[in-house]
Amino acid sequence: MVSLQQPMPACDLLMLPGSKNVRHDLKELKDNGWAEQINKHLRYGGRVMGICGGLQMLGEQVHDPDGIEDTAGSETGLGLLPLTTTLMQKKTLSYFNGRLNSTSFSVEENTPFNGYEIHCGESTHTKKMEPLAADANGNPEGCISDDGNIIATYVHGLFDNASTANALLKWAGLDST
Repeated sequence: MVSLQQPMPACDLLMLPGSKNVRHDLKELKDNGWAEQINKHLRYGGRVMGICGGLQMLGEQVHDPDGIEDTAGSETGLGLLPLTTTLMQKKTLSYFNGRLNSTSFSVEENTPFNGYEIHCGESTHTKKMEPLAADANGNPEGCISDDGNIIATYVHGLFDNASTANALLKWAGLDST
């Protein structure tokens, strides 16, 4: 864990976690120079993973028209993924049971992708993107950037499954051989 007042340390993987107030935390992140640091991290081959609020921050816009988390308004995202999020009154509470996208993510075909979703946001892609995972019915979840250096998901608890954790860490550059 690194506070926003600290410079980003050298790392292979930067994880942007969830947030109780996405717009506020996104603004704080930008006000403390982290947008530039994240872009530099990516330019030098680093990987970024956004989970829940982190997914929302990686997009183009976060809208809160009803003041769900704070005062009503919008905040420009980091612009690293082509998606827009609108915070909604109804909270999503669900379990996701699926598989990682083996084609785009270069993992074994049956690598599980299971966890829970708990969020107020609804994100829509502003252009077609490869999903990070899909459930048994083919419903997509999350996304992978065109260059493969950014992944994002609404699913929490992914690192609880050893094969999922290993696949994600391999993607991030960990060579377990």
